[in-house]
Amino acid sequence: MDHFIDELEQVYDLGGPDIDNQAEFPTWASRLIYEIVSKLGGWIDLARKAPEGSPHGAIPNSLHVGTPSIPANAARSLGVSLRHIVRSSRIGDNFAMYMVECVMRDLRDLRYFVPGEQGGSALFD
Repeated sequence: MDHFIDELEQVYDLGGPDIDNQAEFPTWASRLIYEIVSKLGGWIDLARKAPEGSPHGAIPNSLHVGTPSIPANAARSLGVSLRHIVRSSRIGDNFAMYMVECVMRDLRDLRYFVPGEQGGSALFD
């Protein structure tokens, strides 16, 4: 999904006459970016809801290695996506900060719901 964010960032344009930088979604691209971030956050939440012993209930200590865990892969993609957003010179600061807040809301309680020693440390270290 981070590839879609990257492509949307490449065409993001705040220069139009009808653009309101103070709006929740100043452009169509901003709405699409929000929806992607929201879906990735929902997939991360699967870690809390996964049945005992499911590979989707564990976050490995490193997100740089392959894993069958949907939440772990979503967390990695969300991090890459957020990097594209906050480093962009095209996306306005207000929307970028809004996306940071959305991502932090998705991640803030994850460490308390993932069982075992690994408990989300890869997301916060």
